[in-house]
Amino acid sequence: MAFIRPYRESDAAAIDHICRATLPPALSAKPETVRLAPYLWARQYTYLTPQHCFVLEDPTASPTHPSAPVNNVVGYVIGTPSIASFIESYPSYVSSVLSPDVERPAPGPPLDWELPGGGGVDPARLAQIAYDGEELLRNGGREGMCEAFPATLHIDILEGWRNGGWGGRLVERFVGSLPEGTGVHISAAGTNTRAVPFYERCGFRMLEGGEAMGSIWMGRPGAA
Repeated sequence: MAFIRPYRESDAAAIDHICRATLPPALSAKPETVRLAPYLWARQYTYLTPQHCFVLEDPTASPTHPSAPVNNVVGYVIGTPSIASFIESYPSYVSSVLSPDVERPAPGPPLDWELPGGGGVDPARLAQIAYDGEELLRNGGREGMCEAFPATLHIDILEGWRNGGWGGRLVERFVGSLPEGTGVHISAAGTNTRAVPFYERCGFRMLEGGEAMGSIWMGRPGAA
């Protein structure tokens, strides 16, 4: 029987695997974008706010399953209760986790998300974003959303363990770890419309502004 438990440092490889295994096609098309993905959407949370990170473990999970779970971990929810505090602490993540593994981009203006000529997502652009906590988490018109809904989360579950109610339970476990009354937001790619009904069932509602950035923004108010 699967169960949810707090994140442990020994789960790091499993988190990386799930993050990479659940990437959308645009990011899973190149080995380098696959390699970089956890540095943008996973490792900073498990390093800076591990007390707000939880995993879904299934003792019966087999490494020979098509989703190839690592150490029986088949899903996770990770996040932070405060984007503002998280960004203040972000340089620690850069120096301790990011810079040893990912080369710092040369100074310069932001690169385009995609390479010219249909070359797909530019890994150099991912590296730029990974090194800039402000751009990754709050820029692009998200300032008001981050103030009204200061917490944020990322949730991913391997194929084979979805549609069993575990996603909602992971969200509630994360929300239960937050200070009382803390609002939570999520930001997803505009193409990920299938996520909207899930988050609506979890108490989130659509927020304005994301469409201008090609994104979906949703927020869940904190309990009074």
